Amino acid sequence: TANSLIGTIDFTKTTVGSRMLRSNLMAPPTDIDTINTRLDLVDTLSCDEAFFYAVMDHLNNLPDINRMLAGIALSPWKRGEGSTVTHRIASKGISALVCIKTALSALPAFSQILQDQLKTLERLEQSSHQLGSRKAEKSYEDTIADKSSLLVGLGEASTYGGITGRHAIRNHHLLRAIIHVMRHPDLDEVLATVTDVFNDGTAFTRKAESMRHQECFALKAKTDGMLDVIRHTFLANCDDIYRLADEYAETYDIRVTVK
Repeated sequence: TANSLIGTIDFTKTTVGSRMLRSNLMAPPTDIDTINTRLDLVDTLSCDEAFFYAVMDHLNNLPDINRMLAGIALSPWKRGEGSTVTHRIASKGISALVCIKTALSALPAFSQILQDQLKTLERLEQSSHQLGSRKAEKSYEDTIADKSSLLVGLGEASTYGGITGRHAIRNHHLLRAIIHVMRHPDLDEVLATVTDVFNDGTAFTRKAESMRHQECFALKAKTDGMLDVIRHTFLANCDDIYRLADEYAETYDIRVTVK
């Protein structure tokens, strides 16, 4: 509720972040590596106002990733040897692909902002440390800025042994790991597959009516002949409805609104 602890402190920008905050309050991390890597990333965000708001702007545009993945996981109800794809399953599947397209399309610009900030931090650190010690730490950080670093930040340090010592709070391991994951080549392949069949203007929106419209016109023309006929019929019906509304407004001198 609004008066609870979670209701008081939850100012997250995404539903995924809200769920993660609730999960961490219910079961807070106890591993020192996880705590330090998260605090390091919080410090990176809080020390640069421009970077902080740039990250917030990108988070605002991301769809609900968890629900998106749940929509992909839906399978048709099986009856005998065949299967039936209902309207609900088809709608959720297309909606999930629209979310994937929107999320993956936003990653290059998002990851570039993170990368630029990381380079800025590196330049500042290089100016405040001796060259010899920086070279020694550089060789170490290159070996851990991978999947294990991300899992440490997510609270799964025990799986990969964790990051111990003073390295846990320096060199921005979690930020590097996030950039590494966001730039994974497989994501580009998935995005190319989706954009191959979806229109360029198809994008996620939080308005239910607009999202239904996106689902209807997501696939490119000539992908399915029957779908093209249905779209043409839908547009013709819409034209008829608006024309009839204009006639009523003019004939009876009333205001007619089409919803």
